[in-house]
Amino acid sequence: MRRWQAAGLCLAAWMLSTIAGWAGEERNLIEDPSFELTKEKDRWGFVFQKWGGWKYEGECEFRVGTIARTGKHSFLFFGGAAPKIRNRQEIELEPGRYQVTAYLRGLDIGTGVWNMTTELMFNDKYIQLGKNGTFGWTKLTYVADVPAKKKVALSFGLMAPGYLWVDDVSLVKVGENVPLTEKPVLGAEEKPIAPPGELGAGFVRCVECGYKNMPEWKTCYACGTPLEARKAVVAGPPLKLIATFEDKNPFPGSATVEEHATEGKRAMRIDKSYVCMDGPQDWTGYDFLKADLYTDAKEPMELYIEVRDQATTDYWTRVNYTTVAPPGPSTLIIPVKQLYVGEKSRPGRPLILNAITRLVFCIPDKPPAPLFVDNVRLERDDSPQKAVFDGLWAFDFGTGTSPVMDAFTAITPATLYSQGRGYGLKGARIWRTFDALQPEPLYQDFICIEAGGLAVDVPNGRYRVFVNMDNPSGFWGEYQAYKKRAILAEGQPVVTDTMDFAAFRKKYFRFWNVEDLPADNTFDKYQKAYYQEKTFEVDVADGQLNIEFQGENWACSVAAAVIFPAAKAAEGESFLKFVEGRRRFYFDNYFKRVLHRPTGEPLTPTDEDTRRGYVVFTRDFMKDVFYNDTPLKGESVTGPLTGAAFAGEYEPLTFAVVPLRDLGRVKVSVSDLAGPGVTLPASAIELGHVSYRVSRVTMEGSVYTINPRLIMPSGTVEMPEGVTRRFWLTVKTPADAKPGLYKGQVTIEPEKGQGSTVRVELRVRAGTLDPVDVPAGPWGYTINIPWPFSEPSPPLGPGPEAAAYNRDVARKSLAKMREYGFTIFSGAPSIAYRGFKGGEPVLDFTQADPIMNAAKDLGFLAVCSYGAGVSGFNAYYQDTAAMNAAGFSDYSAFIKAVYSAIQKHADAAGWLPVYWNLGDEPIGEAIARATQNAEAYTRAFPQGPPFFTFATSYTGGKTDDPHYRLSKAVHIPNWNGHDEAGVALMREAGRGWAFYNGGNRWTYGDYMFKAAKHFGMKLRIAWHWNCAAGDPYYALDCREDDYAWCTATPDGQLISTPFLEQLREGLDDYRRLLTLSRLVKEKAGTPAAQAGEKLIADRMAAFKLGQRDHDALFAPDDWAAFRRKVSDAIEALRR
Repeated sequence: MRRWQAAGLCLAAWMLSTIAGWAGEERNLIEDPSFELTKEKDRWGFVFQKWGGWKYEGECEFRVGTIARTGKHSFLFFGGAAPKIRNRQEIELEPGRYQVTAYLRGLDIGTGVWNMTTELMFNDKYIQLGKNGTFGWTKLTYVADVPAKKKVALSFGLMAPGYLWVDDVSLVKVGENVPLTEKPVLGAEEKPIAPPGELGAGFVRCVECGYKNMPEWKTCYACGTPLEARKAVVAGPPLKLIATFEDKNPFPGSATVEEHATEGKRAMRIDKSYVCMDGPQDWTGYDFLKADLYTDAKEPMELYIEVRDQATTDYWTRVNYTTVAPPGPSTLIIPVKQLYVGEKSRPGRPLILNAITRLVFCIPDKPPAPLFVDNVRLERDDSPQKAVFDGLWAFDFGTGTSPVMDAFTAITPATLYSQGRGYGLKGARIWRTFDALQPEPLYQDFICIEAGGLAVDVPNGRYRVFVNMDNPSGFWGEYQAYKKRAILAEGQPVVTDTMDFAAFRKKYFRFWNVEDLPADNTFDKYQKAYYQEKTFEVDVADGQLNIEFQGENWACSVAAAVIFPAAKAAEGESFLKFVEGRRRFYFDNYFKRVLHRPTGEPLTPTDEDTRRGYVVFTRDFMKDVFYNDTPLKGESVTGPLTGAAFAGEYEPLTFAVVPLRDLGRVKVSVSDLAGPGVTLPASAIELGHVSYRVSRVTMEGSVYTINPRLIMPSGTVEMPEGVTRRFWLTVKTPADAKPGLYKGQVTIEPEKGQGSTVRVELRVRAGTLDPVDVPAGPWGYTINIPWPFSEPSPPLGPGPEAAAYNRDVARKSLAKMREYGFTIFSGAPSIAYRGFKGGEPVLDFTQADPIMNAAKDLGFLAVCSYGAGVSGFNAYYQDTAAMNAAGFSDYSAFIKAVYSAIQKHADAAGWLPVYWNLGDEPIGEAIARATQNAEAYTRAFPQGPPFFTFATSYTGGKTDDPHYRLSKAVHIPNWNGHDEAGVALMREAGRGWAFYNGGNRWTYGDYMFKAAKHFGMKLRIAWHWNCAAGDPYYALDCREDDYAWCTATPDGQLISTPFLEQLREGLDDYRRLLTLSRLVKEKAGTPAAQAGEKLIADRMAAFKLGQRDHDALFAPDDWAAFRRKVSDAIEALRR
């Protein structure tokens, strides 16, 4: 009896231990498996306490899901354009077999890059689930072994547009009897996503996903967004005051005064700097922040607006809005729904409108006048609601974060057609999605659709469709090109566009000879030309309108579609007029044009001036002449145009004409210049007129102006009344010209006035100037036309017609640089690295050798690889994948092997020295990575060649500055910001230095002489020979202005700029000091040498490195006066 009792106790103990073991193996090892531990979104975008992850690329976001399988929350991934996003949790696991289970829910999940959709990762094994579309909660099961104790990560991922929910995740250890699964197993959905009831006539659309819901459902059945969010958009009074200044001033530091008040009797006066209003505000439901302004400033005054919200932590997490306050009274208008933190050209997340914490108004520290502010308010605009009508569909295509035009519905890559929504993308093959950040909310963003398109459920009948598929050029300057594109409606072609190289070139250069003047309307002139919208009608017989697009890459850049019944054509056309007006408003409100304040005295024309119809005057070529300028005192032409040059030097002579009436077409010509027994032929004198063009004042273009920008290669131009015109003559003095005075004349022949002549006198000085002896020139050397196609299919590079144009203009550009005295350029050589074979790097020098040969033949001193270099692995950071693939474990050894082969080829081919650029202004954490990379290169080649450089800045002389170590990591750091302390430290470290950007006559002239001869500067280079972005003759598209020393015509002729001509004069200033310095040494001890030496010493002592603005150091007439002194000193030493 007791034996059985004992046995029973043993059996019970065994059963309990077994059960306990089973219970232990079934314990869920995941923390917060049902996603209930939420938190405020942090800087990485995480919203759960126990789950991390990564947003790799594209448009994507972690969110707290309000549709949960159990509990209150779930993990929600949102994917927009080309997303790649994963959550992640790491768990320490013992060896054994593990089972992962989870429940997934999807809404409108499409197909991403490389046909990827949804993903599970466990123990570093990434598995595509192939699950997309719309589906209810679906169980996922995956069983895998973990062979050794380790930290194992579990993650879920979304790689396609749409919404993915994850809930009730489980990770348990299981026995060997549980079979492994080769890949995750997806069960049947527990319940389809469907409306909880009938949809009636009073349905509303979810503001998040667009699905139809009945108001009484409270939350969207599809995505869980509260339907009350829709009401918040229109809640509150139409006008909400933020600040008036009658009883109190919510902006400490400013005064309230009884001047320029618009609301009551008092206004705020800002005398300088900034004032701020702190405290919580809710701007939800309003369209515009407005304020009434007044200033007595005679020119538009810079005005900076800063807005912070509860998530603001630094500069890049607040709104930084730059505009101007024009003279007199004005109204500041800021569209609040289009405010993003950061800058216009580098936007971050949208401003949190219901959590505003600070509003700042800021003017310069030394403003020309105070700024008065009153009636700071929020306003709602109901005009969009008045413009819409039953039967209208208006769609704004773009990213999930870009602004949506008023009265339009957003279409993003995640907006897939579904019956519940009633519209969306259907069968759309999306190439890319863009937000170019300009020109206005409707056309700035677009989806490039290569096939498929838009489906909309509509009643049967005839419809009119309006589509824009032209783009404003990409953010980085990409220009729309295609060979063929088409639109199909209900399966039938309704639009077909074709383009060949000739048509593309005509479009690309459509503004090359089009001038900008104050009377022009920028929106009408450029925006209407940019977009050729399509309109067609189509019959629908099956309850669904289908619009399909056909074209590759950029061809169909679909930005907007408007659909309405043909029977309501009048209402539809009225809506389209509203849309154009709205586009114009947003364009004009964001892009503020400021015009030049005229210089000169009131015109007092002589009788002769009045009779011929114009006034002629001359101005120093270092001072601009604008369209509205008149002569300053002493500038009227009473004698000859005069200039002086050494033999072989180019000399600019300029004059301007002010028409007193319309002169029609005016022709200017120049005669030969007769000298001492010889003649300088008219063919040696280039003649052109200065053309006025739109130019940015601020980097992002929010403030722009009209500047004298190009020297058009023609002496003939239309001259309407009141538009001053400058003519620019460049005398190319022959190298063998005899000293003496050369005389000739300029003839002015107006179509509608009397002709006249202006005398010209050029003094040729004795001898020539020494050539530039340091590498000095521009970044870049090409002026390319971006036509990418050839027959039968697009290659990686330009087609043959474009390639021929590009080669020809590049050849002319290099010749022009050398003609002007420049001795370096960047963008060469281009070498393709194709891995290792037989222990040696495989390198392709096909593109590199021709340009290097040309550079040598033309007489350049060196080249810089910026814009080219070695392709095939990353030059800016250590590319360990390339190193490992080549069979190396040490990065310096890998670099040494590659660049030793390059240098061997360079030596054999007789290449000029190459400065290999390894980086471009890294900041923050990137500095350490860039430094580590650069140090690997110089370990491979401690002395050079090859020589490595790096674009950065370093000032202050502190050795704990990370830029010090970065600079020391290369042979020749290339500095923008620099000073004498930094240069001294670098020279102590055995390094050279170079100077980049900040290009002007001074920094290519006297300043460069000091940098090179007193401080050992090795090279000088500045932005940019031609860096046109988008349209090369329209400055307000793309990320930044069209920086260009030189540009080109459709037939490949070069167009110079006043800036380039001034830079050339800077080189001639350098050459004068160089020549004088040599002559002083050659004739040391003579009175002339002592005088020359003192002249140089006094000039060099007048400034320090870092003082890069000539006009802040010297009077405006110093340019001519000091040059004359140096020229006289050179001639004195030659006597």
